[in-house]
Amino acid sequence: MKLFRTGWVMGLAGLTFACSNAGPEIYRIALDESALQTLPGNCYARGSAPSNLATSVSLRTEEQWVIWDGPDKSYLDRTGPDLKLGDTTTVSTNSSGATIEGTKNLFKAEWDQNYSPGQKRTQLLAVAFDSTGATPKGHLDVSANDTNASNPVCSASFPFSGRRIDATRISNYNPSVL
Repeated sequence: MKLFRTGWVMGLAGLTFACSNAGPEIYRIALDESALQTLPGNCYARGSAPSNLATSVSLRTEEQWVIWDGPDKSYLDRTGPDLKLGDTTTVSTNSSGATIEGTKNLFKAEWDQNYSPGQKRTQLLAVAFDSTGATPKGHLDVSANDTNASNPVCSASFPFSGRRIDATRISNYNPSVL
């Protein structure tokens, strides 16, 4: 009987341990897009930024990111707007809802498109976490490279900070409850 109780307790402890880290981590992210206001001249077809660029001081884009661990890798679901780097093609930073594979601190994706003979468009996205946990910080790096001379090559880095939120992927997040 004692052996049965010991086995039951150890089984329950193992089940608790296995289930304690199973859920995804959901983050509310504030993305600083101010780098769009100071892109280098090579991001524009005429070689310089237009004079009528809008400027903002402390405006951030709010996004929700979900990170979960698979058997060998981690995955990032990013919901947020695509980015237009100067005159380059729009960089699909959320990859139309695709999940990005990576490690707990670095997620990278690349899209290649051959749109005519000898013409190739490449878009890169990297999300790097400088710190993780309840209040992560890092940067989202994007670049667009087009072999067509009429579309410039451009890259930019966007810092972010965030907060892990208590919610499940299928429940609604309500900031007024906090």
